[in-house]
Amino acid sequence: MGNKPKTVLDIGHNKQGMNEIKKQLYHEKFQQLHIVLGFSKDKNIKEILPLIPKADYFYLTKSKNERSLDPDILHNLLKKKNSSVYFEFKEAFLKAKNRANENDLLLITGSAFLIGDILKEFYEISDGRIKK
Repeated sequence: MGNKPKTVLDIGHNKQGMNEIKKQLYHEKFQQLHIVLGFSKDKNIKEILPLIPKADYFYLTKSKNERSLDPDILHNLLKKKNSSVYFEFKEAFLKAKNRANENDLLLITGSAFLIGDILKEFYEISDGRIKK
């Protein structure tokens, strides 16, 4: 998606998806991993949480969709000291992007709604291609 930091958007809304993300991250080179994370209420979060990659920073948030899980609930379930709660996905994304340096990796994952909101807000889509 982007460089400096490299930005990856991947829907990891179930066990299989999160396992694939972990496999892909194994092949990436980066100094620190920043994860913007948000889920829908109807997902089995307790099943997915143990599979979430270890990160240097977590930015817990929600999409605009009414089915979004409250990020405070996610924070309580995740139990990571290196996590912060943001009730606006824009703020979470910008905080992560600003904190990360050019050698880091920024991963946005969890809900398809979150990915969609970030794409609409921060990227231009034309001719089937995503542009910064």
